[in-house]
Amino acid sequence: MDQAVRQLIIVLVLLSLPLVAAAQSRFLTASNQEDFLPVEEAYQVQVDLVDPKNLKVLWQIAPEYYLYQHQFAFSLTPESSAPGIAARYSIAIDKTDEYFGDVKVYYDFADIDLSTATPIRDGTILTITSQGCADAGLCYPPRTDRFELQPTAGQILPLSEEQYQQAHGAQQSKSEVGQQSVWMILLFALIGGAILNLMPCVFPILSLKVLSFVSADPKESHIHSWYYAAGVVVSFVAFAGLILTLKAAGQAVGWGFQLQSTEFVGLLALLFFAMALALSGLAELGTSFMGLGSSLTQNDNHKSSFFTGVLAVVVASPCTAPFMGTALGFALTQNTITALSVFAALGLGMALPMVVLSYSTTLRQWMPKPGAWMVTFRQFLAFPLYMTVIWLLWVGGRQAGVDVFATSLVACLLVAMSMWFWHKTGWAKRLSALSFALAIILVLNPPTQVQSHTASSAFSRSELETLISGNRPVFVDVTADWCITCIANEKAVLETAEIQQAFAERDVVYHIIDWTNYDPAVADFLAEFRRSGIPFYLVYPGNNLAPVILPQILTKEIVLQAIDAQ
Repeated sequence: MDQAVRQLIIVLVLLSLPLVAAAQSRFLTASNQEDFLPVEEAYQVQVDLVDPKNLKVLWQIAPEYYLYQHQFAFSLTPESSAPGIAARYSIAIDKTDEYFGDVKVYYDFADIDLSTATPIRDGTILTITSQGCADAGLCYPPRTDRFELQPTAGQILPLSEEQYQQAHGAQQSKSEVGQQSVWMILLFALIGGAILNLMPCVFPILSLKVLSFVSADPKESHIHSWYYAAGVVVSFVAFAGLILTLKAAGQAVGWGFQLQSTEFVGLLALLFFAMALALSGLAELGTSFMGLGSSLTQNDNHKSSFFTGVLAVVVASPCTAPFMGTALGFALTQNTITALSVFAALGLGMALPMVVLSYSTTLRQWMPKPGAWMVTFRQFLAFPLYMTVIWLLWVGGRQAGVDVFATSLVACLLVAMSMWFWHKTGWAKRLSALSFALAIILVLNPPTQVQSHTASSAFSRSELETLISGNRPVFVDVTADWCITCIANEKAVLETAEIQQAFAERDVVYHIIDWTNYDPAVADFLAEFRRSGIPFYLVYPGNNLAPVILPQILTKEIVLQAIDAQ
Protein backbone atom coordinates (compact mmCIF):
# COMPACT_ATOMS: atom_id res chain seq x y z
CA MET A 1 0.00 0.00 0.00
CA ASP A 2 2.84 2.43 0.85
CA GLN A 3 4.39 1.92 -2.56
CA ALA A 4 1.02 2.51 -4.22
CA VAL A 5 0.54 5.76 -2.30
CA ARG A 6 3.99 6.96 -3.31
CA GLN A 7 3.22 6.28 -6.96
CA LEU A 8 -0.12 8.11 -6.60
CA ILE A 9 1.67 11.17 -5.27
CA ILE A 10 4.11 11.06 -8.21
CA VAL A 11 1.23 10.87 -10.73
CA LEU A 12 -0.69 13.73 -9.08
CA VAL A 13 2.41 15.90 -8.93
CA LEU A 14 3.21 15.29 -12.61
CA LEU A 15 -0.34 16.07 -13.69
CA SER A 16 -0.59 19.22 -11.57
CA LEU A 17 2.80 20.73 -12.43
CA PRO A 18 1.39 23.21 -15.02
CA LEU A 19 -1.22 24.44 -12.54
CA VAL A 20 1.19 24.70 -9.63
CA ALA A 21 3.66 26.57 -11.81
CA ALA A 22 0.93 29.00 -12.79
CA ALA A 23 0.01 29.58 -9.16
CA GLN A 24 3.63 30.19 -8.20
CA SER A 25 4.10 32.66 -11.02
CA ARG A 26 1.11 34.72 -9.87
CA PHE A 27 1.94 35.19 -6.24
CA LEU A 28 5.24 36.18 -4.71
CA THR A 29 6.61 34.82 -1.48
CA ALA A 30 6.29 36.73 1.75
CA SER A 31 9.94 37.75 1.66
CA ASN A 32 9.42 39.43 -1.69
CA GLN A 33 6.33 41.30 -0.50
CA GLU A 34 8.23 43.42 2.03
CA ASP A 35 8.90 46.08 -0.62
CA PHE A 36 5.20 46.42 -1.48
CA LEU A 37 2.40 48.28 0.27
CA PRO A 38 -0.02 46.37 2.49
CA VAL A 39 -3.24 45.72 0.63
CA GLU A 40 -5.16 48.13 2.90
CA GLU A 41 -2.81 50.97 1.94
CA ALA A 42 -2.60 50.10 -1.75
CA TYR A 43 -6.40 50.07 -2.14
CA GLN A 44 -8.55 52.24 0.14
CA VAL A 45 -12.29 51.81 -0.33
CA GLN A 46 -15.10 54.14 0.74
CA VAL A 47 -18.87 53.57 0.46
CA ASP A 48 -21.39 56.43 0.37
CA LEU A 49 -25.17 56.17 0.69
CA VAL A 50 -26.84 58.19 -2.08
CA ASP A 51 -30.39 57.13 -1.14
CA PRO A 52 -32.01 53.92 0.23
CA LYS A 53 -31.70 52.24 -3.18
CA ASN A 54 -28.35 53.57 -4.42
CA LEU A 55 -24.75 53.37 -3.19
CA LYS A 56 -21.49 54.79 -4.49
CA VAL A 57 -18.24 52.85 -4.02
CA LEU A 58 -14.96 54.70 -4.48
CA TRP A 59 -11.46 53.20 -4.43
CA GLN A 60 -8.36 55.33 -3.96
CA ILE A 61 -5.52 53.37 -5.61
CA ALA A 62 -1.85 53.97 -4.84
CA PRO A 63 0.44 54.98 -7.76
CA GLU A 64 1.71 52.05 -9.86
CA TYR A 65 -1.02 49.78 -8.48
CA TYR A 66 -4.24 48.77 -10.23
CA LEU A 67 -7.53 46.90 -9.68
CA TYR A 68 -9.16 44.41 -12.05
CA GLN A 69 -12.66 45.31 -13.19
CA HIS A 70 -13.68 41.65 -13.69
CA GLN A 71 -12.69 40.75 -10.13
CA PHE A 72 -15.22 43.08 -8.50
CA ALA A 73 -18.16 41.34 -6.82
CA PHE A 74 -20.93 42.78 -4.65
CA SER A 75 -23.54 41.09 -2.46
CA LEU A 76 -26.04 42.02 0.25
CA THR A 77 -26.78 39.94 3.37
CA PRO A 78 -29.50 38.98 4.00
CA GLU A 79 -30.69 38.95 0.40
CA SER A 80 -34.30 39.45 1.52
CA SER A 81 -33.44 42.97 2.67
CA ALA A 82 -32.72 44.12 -0.91
CA PRO A 83 -32.98 41.31 -3.48
CA GLY A 84 -30.68 41.84 -6.43
CA ILE A 85 -27.89 44.38 -6.79
CA ALA A 86 -26.70 45.94 -10.04
CA ALA A 87 -23.34 47.64 -10.64
CA ARG A 88 -22.47 50.44 -13.07
CA TYR A 89 -18.71 50.88 -13.57
CA SER A 90 -16.75 53.96 -14.51
CA ILE A 91 -14.57 53.81 -17.63
CA ALA A 92 -11.65 51.40 -17.21
CA ILE A 93 -8.32 51.11 -19.02
CA ASP A 94 -7.55 48.25 -21.44
CA LYS A 95 -4.48 46.31 -20.35
CA THR A 96 -2.67 43.17 -21.47
CA ASP A 97 -1.96 41.58 -18.11
CA GLU A 98 0.56 38.78 -17.52
CA TYR A 99 -1.84 37.05 -15.14
CA PHE A 100 -5.27 37.31 -16.84
CA GLY A 101 -4.48 38.39 -20.42
CA ASP A 102 -6.54 41.17 -22.01
CA VAL A 103 -8.47 42.84 -19.18
CA LYS A 104 -9.85 46.18 -18.03
CA VAL A 105 -8.19 47.76 -14.99
CA TYR A 106 -8.36 50.89 -12.87
CA TYR A 107 -5.41 53.11 -11.92
CA ASP A 108 -5.58 55.95 -9.34
CA PHE A 109 -9.29 55.48 -8.60
CA ALA A 110 -12.34 53.33 -9.36
CA ASP A 111 -15.86 54.74 -9.18
CA ILE A 112 -18.78 52.27 -9.10
CA ASP A 113 -22.51 52.93 -8.62
CA LEU A 114 -24.62 50.20 -6.98
CA SER A 115 -28.40 50.07 -7.14
CA THR A 116 -31.09 47.75 -5.76
CA ALA A 117 -34.63 47.03 -6.89
CA THR A 118 -36.08 47.76 -3.42
CA PRO A 119 -34.95 50.02 -0.56
CA ILE A 120 -32.16 48.69 1.61
CA ARG A 121 -33.10 47.89 5.21
CA ASP A 122 -31.10 48.87 8.27
CA GLY A 123 -28.54 46.27 9.30
CA THR A 124 -27.91 44.99 5.77
CA ILE A 125 -24.31 43.92 5.16
CA LEU A 126 -22.61 44.94 1.91
CA THR A 127 -19.78 42.55 0.97
CA ILE A 128 -17.27 43.76 -1.63
CA THR A 129 -14.70 41.49 -3.26
CA SER A 130 -11.79 42.94 -5.25
CA GLN A 131 -8.32 42.01 -6.46
CA GLY A 132 -5.39 44.12 -7.58
CA CYS A 133 -1.76 43.96 -8.60
CA ALA A 134 1.31 46.18 -8.68
CA ASP A 135 3.13 47.10 -11.86
CA ALA A 136 6.29 45.77 -10.23
CA GLY A 137 4.93 42.22 -10.32
CA LEU A 138 3.04 41.46 -7.10
CA CYS A 139 -0.54 40.16 -7.43
CA TYR A 140 -2.53 40.27 -4.19
CA PRO A 141 -5.01 37.51 -3.32
CA PRO A 142 -8.70 38.50 -3.58
CA ARG A 143 -9.74 40.89 -0.77
CA THR A 144 -13.09 41.14 1.03
CA ASP A 145 -14.45 44.31 2.63
CA ARG A 146 -17.73 44.51 4.56
CA PHE A 147 -19.93 47.45 5.54
CA GLU A 148 -23.05 47.63 7.69
CA LEU A 149 -25.67 49.84 6.04
CA GLN A 150 -28.00 52.04 8.13
CA PRO A 151 -30.10 54.01 5.59
CA THR A 152 -32.44 55.43 8.26
CA ALA A 153 -29.55 57.14 10.05
CA GLY A 154 -27.67 57.77 6.81
CA GLN A 155 -24.66 55.81 8.14
CA ILE A 156 -22.31 53.22 6.66
CA LEU A 157 -20.10 51.41 9.18
CA PRO A 158 -16.97 49.50 8.09
CA LEU A 159 -16.81 46.02 9.65
CA SER A 160 -13.65 44.11 10.45
CA GLU A 161 -13.74 40.35 10.00
CA GLU A 162 -13.83 39.91 13.78
CA GLN A 163 -16.75 42.33 14.14
CA TYR A 164 -18.61 40.64 11.31
CA GLN A 165 -18.19 37.18 12.85
CA GLN A 166 -19.22 38.39 16.30
CA ALA A 167 -22.30 40.21 15.03
CA HIS A 168 -23.47 37.83 12.33
CA GLY A 169 -21.47 34.60 12.59
CA ALA A 170 -23.72 32.91 15.13
CA GLN A 171 -26.88 33.79 13.21
CA GLN A 172 -25.34 32.63 9.91
CA SER A 173 -24.09 29.39 11.47
CA LYS A 174 -27.50 28.65 12.93
CA SER A 175 -29.17 29.31 9.59
CA GLU A 176 -26.76 27.08 7.71
CA VAL A 177 -27.12 24.24 10.18
CA GLY A 178 -30.91 24.51 10.00
CA GLN A 179 -30.99 24.45 6.21
CA GLN A 180 -28.29 21.97 5.36
CA SER A 181 -26.37 20.32 8.16
CA VAL A 182 -22.94 18.86 7.64
CA TRP A 183 -24.39 15.37 7.97
CA MET A 184 -26.92 16.06 5.26
CA ILE A 185 -24.17 17.36 2.98
CA LEU A 186 -22.11 14.24 3.65
CA LEU A 187 -25.13 12.14 2.67
CA PHE A 188 -25.51 14.19 -0.53
CA ALA A 189 -21.82 13.61 -1.25
CA LEU A 190 -22.19 9.86 -0.70
CA ILE A 191 -25.19 9.65 -3.05
CA GLY A 192 -23.56 11.91 -5.65
CA GLY A 193 -20.41 9.80 -5.62
CA ALA A 194 -22.42 6.62 -6.17
CA ILE A 195 -24.35 8.17 -9.10
CA LEU A 196 -21.01 9.23 -10.61
CA ASN A 197 -20.44 5.57 -11.54
CA LEU A 198 -23.26 5.85 -14.08
CA MET A 199 -21.58 8.67 -15.99
CA PRO A 200 -20.21 7.69 -19.43
CA CYS A 201 -16.71 8.95 -18.69
CA VAL A 202 -16.23 6.38 -15.91
CA PHE A 203 -17.67 3.27 -17.60
CA PRO A 204 -14.56 2.00 -19.47
CA ILE A 205 -12.39 2.11 -16.35
CA LEU A 206 -14.93 0.40 -14.09
CA SER A 207 -15.53 -2.28 -16.72
CA LEU A 208 -11.90 -3.32 -16.47
CA LYS A 209 -12.19 -3.86 -12.72
CA VAL A 210 -15.57 -5.62 -12.94
CA LEU A 211 -14.07 -7.94 -15.55
CA SER A 212 -11.34 -8.96 -13.12
CA PHE A 213 -13.97 -10.14 -10.61
CA VAL A 214 -15.31 -12.78 -13.00
CA SER A 215 -12.54 -15.29 -12.52
CA ALA A 216 -11.09 -14.06 -9.22
CA ASP A 217 -11.35 -15.84 -5.89
CA PRO A 218 -14.08 -14.19 -3.75
CA LYS A 219 -11.71 -13.45 -0.86
CA GLU A 220 -9.20 -11.92 -3.23
CA SER A 221 -11.97 -9.83 -4.81
CA HIS A 222 -12.78 -8.43 -1.38
CA ILE A 223 -9.19 -7.26 -0.93
CA HIS A 224 -9.03 -5.82 -4.44
CA SER A 225 -12.26 -3.88 -3.90
CA TRP A 226 -10.87 -2.22 -0.76
CA TYR A 227 -7.65 -1.29 -2.54
CA TYR A 228 -9.78 0.18 -5.30
CA ALA A 229 -11.83 2.09 -2.70
CA ALA A 230 -8.61 3.37 -1.12
CA GLY A 231 -7.42 4.63 -4.50
CA VAL A 232 -10.71 6.46 -5.07
CA VAL A 233 -10.90 8.06 -1.61
CA VAL A 234 -7.22 9.03 -1.48
CA SER A 235 -7.52 10.61 -4.94
CA PHE A 236 -10.58 12.62 -3.96
CA VAL A 237 -8.88 13.85 -0.79
CA ALA A 238 -5.66 14.67 -2.66
CA PHE A 239 -7.67 16.49 -5.30
CA ALA A 240 -9.46 18.45 -2.58
CA GLY A 241 -6.11 19.36 -1.00
CA LEU A 242 -4.85 20.65 -4.35
CA ILE A 243 -8.00 22.76 -4.88
CA LEU A 244 -7.83 24.21 -1.35
CA THR A 245 -4.13 25.01 -1.77
CA LEU A 246 -4.70 26.81 -5.07
CA LYS A 247 -7.69 28.70 -3.67
CA ALA A 248 -5.58 29.80 -0.69
CA ALA A 249 -3.03 31.12 -3.21
CA GLY A 250 -5.75 33.22 -4.84
CA GLN A 251 -6.64 30.89 -7.73
CA ALA A 252 -10.29 30.66 -8.74
CA VAL A 253 -10.65 26.91 -9.29
CA GLY A 254 -13.33 24.27 -8.86
CA TRP A 255 -14.33 20.72 -9.75
CA GLY A 256 -12.86 19.71 -13.12
CA PHE A 257 -10.48 22.70 -13.22
CA GLN A 258 -7.56 20.55 -14.41
CA LEU A 259 -9.35 20.00 -17.72
CA GLN A 260 -8.98 23.73 -18.37
CA SER A 261 -5.27 22.95 -18.91
CA THR A 262 -4.50 21.95 -22.49
CA GLU A 263 -1.39 20.13 -21.25
CA PHE A 264 -3.40 18.01 -18.79
CA VAL A 265 -5.94 17.13 -21.49
CA GLY A 266 -3.10 16.06 -23.80
CA LEU A 267 -1.43 13.88 -21.16
CA LEU A 268 -4.76 12.21 -20.37
CA ALA A 269 -5.34 11.54 -24.07
CA LEU A 270 -1.92 9.84 -24.36
CA LEU A 271 -2.65 7.69 -21.31
CA PHE A 272 -6.00 6.52 -22.69
CA PHE A 273 -4.52 5.92 -26.12
CA ALA A 274 -1.78 3.69 -24.70
CA MET A 275 -4.32 1.74 -22.65
CA ALA A 276 -6.63 1.34 -25.65
CA LEU A 277 -3.80 -0.05 -27.78
CA ALA A 278 -3.00 -2.53 -25.02
CA LEU A 279 -6.63 -3.64 -24.72
CA SER A 280 -6.82 -4.11 -28.48
CA GLY A 281 -3.89 -6.49 -28.27
CA LEU A 282 -1.79 -4.30 -30.57
CA ALA A 283 0.86 -3.89 -27.89
CA GLU A 284 1.72 -5.60 -24.65
CA LEU A 285 2.96 -3.23 -21.96
CA GLY A 286 5.43 -4.10 -19.31
CA THR A 287 6.00 -2.54 -15.90
CA SER A 288 8.28 0.25 -17.07
CA PHE A 289 7.29 3.89 -17.39
CA MET A 290 6.06 3.01 -20.88
CA GLY A 291 3.29 0.91 -19.41
CA LEU A 292 2.30 3.14 -16.54
CA GLY A 293 -1.38 3.46 -17.41
CA SER A 294 -1.95 -0.15 -18.44
CA SER A 295 0.26 -1.98 -15.94
CA LEU A 296 -1.17 -0.03 -13.03
CA THR A 297 -4.77 -0.83 -13.92
CA GLN A 298 -4.83 -4.18 -15.74
CA ASN A 299 -2.67 -6.52 -13.65
CA ASP A 300 -3.96 -8.75 -10.89
CA ASN A 301 -1.94 -7.25 -8.03
CA HIS A 302 -3.27 -4.88 -5.39
CA LYS A 303 -1.41 -1.97 -6.88
CA SER A 304 -3.47 -2.26 -10.06
CA SER A 305 -6.72 -2.04 -8.06
CA PHE A 306 -5.48 1.03 -6.20
CA PHE A 307 -4.54 2.83 -9.40
CA THR A 308 -7.76 1.82 -11.11
CA GLY A 309 -9.42 3.87 -8.38
CA VAL A 310 -7.05 6.76 -9.05
CA LEU A 311 -7.74 6.67 -12.78
CA ALA A 312 -11.50 6.43 -12.21
CA VAL A 313 -11.38 9.72 -10.27
CA VAL A 314 -9.27 11.40 -12.95
CA VAL A 315 -11.67 10.48 -15.76
CA ALA A 316 -14.72 11.29 -13.61
CA SER A 317 -13.68 14.91 -13.20
CA PRO A 318 -15.50 16.15 -16.36
CA CYS A 319 -18.77 14.86 -14.88
CA THR A 320 -20.96 16.26 -12.13
CA ALA A 321 -23.68 13.96 -10.82
CA PRO A 322 -26.91 15.01 -9.05
CA PHE A 323 -26.31 16.00 -5.39
CA MET A 324 -22.62 16.62 -6.14
CA GLY A 325 -23.03 20.32 -6.93
CA THR A 326 -24.54 21.14 -3.54
CA ALA A 327 -21.94 19.05 -1.70
CA LEU A 328 -18.95 20.50 -3.57
CA GLY A 329 -20.16 24.07 -3.27
CA PHE A 330 -20.69 23.64 0.47
CA ALA A 331 -17.31 21.94 0.96
CA LEU A 332 -15.26 24.71 -0.63
CA THR A 333 -16.81 27.36 1.63
CA GLN A 334 -16.04 25.50 4.87
CA ASN A 335 -12.92 24.84 6.92
CA THR A 336 -10.29 22.37 5.73
CA ILE A 337 -11.45 19.41 7.83
CA THR A 338 -15.07 19.73 6.68
CA ALA A 339 -14.04 20.19 3.04
CA LEU A 340 -11.80 17.10 3.08
CA SER A 341 -14.56 15.10 4.80
CA VAL A 342 -17.04 15.96 2.04
CA PHE A 343 -14.58 14.94 -0.68
CA ALA A 344 -13.81 11.71 1.19
CA ALA A 345 -17.56 10.99 1.30
CA LEU A 346 -17.73 11.55 -2.47
CA GLY A 347 -14.93 9.03 -2.92
CA LEU A 348 -16.57 6.52 -0.60
CA GLY A 349 -19.84 6.85 -2.50
CA MET A 350 -18.09 6.26 -5.81
CA ALA A 351 -16.20 3.21 -4.50
CA LEU A 352 -19.13 1.66 -2.60
CA PRO A 353 -20.81 -0.14 -5.58
CA MET A 354 -17.55 -1.93 -6.38
CA VAL A 355 -17.15 -3.05 -2.75
CA VAL A 356 -20.77 -4.27 -2.66
CA LEU A 357 -20.22 -6.21 -5.91
CA SER A 358 -17.18 -7.97 -4.48
CA TYR A 359 -19.15 -9.12 -1.40
CA SER A 360 -22.50 -9.94 -3.02
CA THR A 361 -22.78 -13.60 -3.96
CA THR A 362 -26.03 -12.95 -5.84
CA LEU A 363 -24.54 -10.26 -8.04
CA ARG A 364 -21.50 -12.41 -8.76
CA GLN A 365 -23.72 -15.33 -9.78
CA TRP A 366 -25.41 -13.12 -12.37
CA MET A 367 -22.08 -12.46 -14.05
CA PRO A 368 -21.12 -14.78 -16.98
CA LYS A 369 -18.71 -17.62 -16.39
CA PRO A 370 -15.06 -17.12 -17.39
CA GLY A 371 -14.23 -18.07 -20.96
CA ALA A 372 -13.02 -16.92 -24.36
CA TRP A 373 -15.65 -14.16 -24.31
CA MET A 374 -13.49 -12.28 -21.82
CA VAL A 375 -10.77 -11.76 -24.43
CA THR A 376 -13.30 -10.44 -26.92
CA PHE A 377 -14.95 -8.20 -24.31
CA ARG A 378 -11.56 -6.91 -23.20
CA GLN A 379 -10.78 -5.93 -26.80
CA PHE A 380 -14.22 -4.34 -27.15
CA LEU A 381 -13.52 -2.10 -24.14
CA ALA A 382 -10.75 -0.48 -26.16
CA PHE A 383 -13.32 1.29 -28.33
CA PRO A 384 -14.83 3.43 -25.54
CA LEU A 385 -11.26 4.42 -24.69
CA TYR A 386 -10.57 5.36 -28.32
CA MET A 387 -13.74 7.46 -28.24
CA THR A 388 -12.53 9.11 -25.05
CA VAL A 389 -9.24 9.93 -26.77
CA ILE A 390 -11.14 11.51 -29.68
CA TRP A 391 -13.21 13.55 -27.25
CA LEU A 392 -10.11 14.72 -25.33
CA LEU A 393 -8.39 15.76 -28.56
CA TRP A 394 -11.53 17.66 -29.54
CA VAL A 395 -11.52 19.44 -26.17
CA GLY A 396 -7.86 20.40 -26.62
CA GLY A 397 -8.59 21.71 -30.10
CA ARG A 398 -11.54 23.75 -28.86
CA GLN A 399 -9.41 25.20 -26.08
CA ALA A 400 -6.35 26.15 -28.09
CA GLY A 401 -6.99 25.74 -31.81
CA VAL A 402 -6.43 23.29 -34.64
CA ASP A 403 -2.62 23.41 -34.30
CA VAL A 404 -2.84 21.92 -30.80
CA PHE A 405 -5.29 19.30 -32.08
CA ALA A 406 -2.85 18.28 -34.84
CA THR A 407 0.10 18.27 -32.42
CA SER A 408 -1.80 15.95 -30.07
CA LEU A 409 -2.45 13.56 -32.98
CA VAL A 410 1.28 13.51 -33.73
CA ALA A 411 1.94 12.76 -30.04
CA CYS A 412 -0.47 9.80 -30.22
CA LEU A 413 1.36 8.55 -33.32
CA LEU A 414 4.65 8.74 -31.42
CA VAL A 415 3.15 6.76 -28.54
CA ALA A 416 2.00 4.03 -30.96
CA MET A 417 5.46 3.96 -32.53
CA SER A 418 7.08 3.82 -29.10
CA MET A 419 4.96 0.83 -28.09
CA TRP A 420 5.78 -0.94 -31.37
CA PHE A 421 9.53 -0.46 -30.83
CA TRP A 422 9.43 -1.47 -27.16
CA HIS A 423 9.58 -5.27 -27.51
CA LYS A 424 12.32 -5.19 -30.08
CA THR A 425 16.00 -5.35 -29.17
CA GLY A 426 19.08 -3.16 -29.47
CA TRP A 427 18.65 0.27 -30.98
CA ALA A 428 14.86 -0.17 -31.10
CA LYS A 429 14.70 0.21 -27.29
CA ARG A 430 16.35 3.62 -27.53
CA LEU A 431 13.98 4.67 -30.34
CA SER A 432 11.06 3.58 -28.17
CA ALA A 433 12.15 5.78 -25.26
CA LEU A 434 12.91 8.66 -27.61
CA SER A 435 9.50 8.46 -29.29
CA PHE A 436 7.72 8.43 -25.95
CA ALA A 437 9.77 11.37 -24.66
CA LEU A 438 9.00 13.37 -27.81
CA ALA A 439 5.27 12.68 -27.36
CA ILE A 440 5.37 14.08 -23.80
CA ILE A 441 7.39 17.11 -24.92
CA LEU A 442 4.88 17.88 -27.69
CA VAL A 443 1.96 17.73 -25.26
CA LEU A 444 3.65 19.87 -22.59
CA ASN A 445 4.80 22.44 -25.15
CA PRO A 446 1.80 23.03 -27.42
CA PRO A 447 1.91 25.58 -30.26
CA THR A 448 0.99 29.17 -29.57
CA GLN A 449 -2.60 29.04 -28.47
CA VAL A 450 -5.32 30.60 -30.55
CA GLN A 451 -8.64 31.36 -28.88
CA SER A 452 -11.43 29.07 -30.01
CA HIS A 453 -14.74 30.59 -31.01
CA THR A 454 -16.35 29.24 -27.83
CA ALA A 455 -13.99 31.24 -25.63
CA SER A 456 -13.52 34.27 -27.86
CA SER A 457 -15.43 36.49 -25.44
CA ALA A 458 -14.72 36.31 -21.72
CA PHE A 459 -17.48 36.29 -19.14
CA SER A 460 -18.72 39.83 -18.56
CA ARG A 461 -20.41 40.50 -15.23
CA SER A 462 -21.62 43.89 -16.44
CA GLU A 463 -23.27 42.28 -19.49
CA LEU A 464 -25.10 39.78 -17.27
CA GLU A 465 -26.17 42.53 -14.85
CA THR A 466 -27.59 44.47 -17.79
CA LEU A 467 -29.55 41.43 -18.98
CA ILE A 468 -31.06 40.53 -15.60
CA SER A 469 -31.96 44.14 -14.82
CA GLY A 470 -34.27 44.24 -17.84
CA ASN A 471 -37.84 43.00 -18.14
CA ARG A 472 -37.01 39.80 -20.03
CA PRO A 473 -36.37 36.46 -18.23
CA VAL A 474 -32.79 35.20 -18.59
CA PHE A 475 -31.77 31.53 -18.71
CA VAL A 476 -28.09 31.25 -17.71
CA ASP A 477 -26.14 28.17 -18.84
CA VAL A 478 -22.67 27.82 -17.31
CA THR A 479 -20.98 25.20 -19.49
CA ALA A 480 -17.66 23.98 -20.92
CA ASP A 481 -16.51 21.80 -23.79
CA TRP A 482 -14.88 19.35 -21.34
CA CYS A 483 -18.08 18.92 -19.29
CA ILE A 484 -19.81 15.78 -20.56
CA THR A 485 -22.94 16.37 -18.48
CA CYS A 486 -23.19 19.89 -19.91
CA ILE A 487 -23.00 18.63 -23.49
CA ALA A 488 -25.59 15.92 -22.79
CA ASN A 489 -28.03 18.49 -21.35
CA GLU A 490 -27.50 20.83 -24.29
CA LYS A 491 -27.99 18.19 -26.99
CA ALA A 492 -30.92 16.42 -25.32
CA VAL A 493 -32.74 19.47 -23.92
CA LEU A 494 -31.50 23.03 -24.35
CA GLU A 495 -30.64 22.97 -28.06
CA THR A 496 -33.76 21.07 -29.14
CA ALA A 497 -36.31 22.80 -31.33
CA GLU A 498 -38.99 22.53 -28.62
CA ILE A 499 -36.98 24.38 -25.97
CA GLN A 500 -35.58 26.97 -28.39
CA GLN A 501 -39.11 27.68 -29.60
CA ALA A 502 -40.29 27.97 -25.98
CA PHE A 503 -37.51 30.49 -25.28
CA ALA A 504 -38.57 32.52 -28.33
CA GLU A 505 -42.30 32.44 -27.49
CA ARG A 506 -41.71 33.50 -23.88
CA ASP A 507 -39.07 36.08 -24.84
CA VAL A 508 -36.40 34.33 -22.73
CA VAL A 509 -32.75 35.33 -23.19
CA TYR A 510 -30.54 32.22 -23.43
CA HIS A 511 -27.21 33.39 -22.01
CA ILE A 512 -24.21 31.02 -22.19
CA ILE A 513 -21.22 31.43 -19.86
CA ASP A 514 -18.31 29.38 -21.20
CA TRP A 515 -15.75 27.94 -18.74
CA THR A 516 -13.79 25.81 -21.20
CA ASN A 517 -10.66 27.83 -20.48
CA TYR A 518 -9.55 29.19 -17.14
CA ASP A 519 -11.57 32.25 -16.15
CA PRO A 520 -11.55 33.30 -12.47
CA ALA A 521 -14.57 35.52 -13.02
CA VAL A 522 -16.70 32.45 -13.80
CA ALA A 523 -15.44 30.65 -10.69
CA ASP A 524 -16.30 33.71 -8.59
CA PHE A 525 -19.78 33.79 -10.13
CA LEU A 526 -20.34 30.12 -9.22
CA ALA A 527 -19.03 30.72 -5.69
CA GLU A 528 -21.74 33.34 -5.13
CA PHE A 529 -24.26 30.49 -5.38
CA ARG A 530 -22.13 28.06 -3.31
CA ARG A 531 -21.15 26.05 -6.37
CA SER A 532 -17.72 25.05 -7.60
CA GLY A 533 -18.51 22.84 -10.59
CA ILE A 534 -20.65 22.70 -13.67
CA PRO A 535 -23.18 22.31 -15.23
CA PHE A 536 -24.96 25.16 -13.49
CA TYR A 537 -28.28 26.65 -14.57
CA LEU A 538 -30.12 29.76 -13.39
CA VAL A 539 -33.38 31.37 -14.42
CA TYR A 540 -33.62 35.11 -13.69
CA PRO A 541 -37.20 36.44 -13.79
CA GLY A 542 -35.96 39.91 -14.76
CA ASN A 543 -36.03 43.29 -13.03
CA ASN A 544 -33.16 42.23 -10.72
CA LEU A 545 -35.33 39.64 -8.95
CA ALA A 546 -33.68 36.66 -7.27
CA PRO A 547 -32.83 33.76 -9.63
CA VAL A 548 -34.02 30.14 -9.47
CA ILE A 549 -31.37 27.39 -9.48
CA LEU A 550 -32.16 24.35 -11.64
CA PRO A 551 -30.91 20.75 -11.21
CA GLN A 552 -27.69 19.62 -12.89
CA ILE A 553 -29.50 16.96 -14.93
CA LEU A 554 -32.13 18.70 -17.06
CA THR A 555 -35.29 17.50 -18.75
CA LYS A 556 -37.54 19.47 -21.09
CA GLU A 557 -40.25 19.49 -18.43
CA ILE A 558 -37.90 21.03 -15.83
CA VAL A 559 -36.88 23.82 -18.19
CA LEU A 560 -40.43 24.54 -19.36
CA GLN A 561 -41.76 24.64 -15.80
CA ALA A 562 -38.94 26.98 -14.76
CA ILE A 563 -39.55 29.53 -17.51
CA ASP A 564 -43.35 29.29 -17.20
CA ALA A 565 -43.14 30.05 -13.47
CA GLN A 566 -41.47 33.40 -14.11
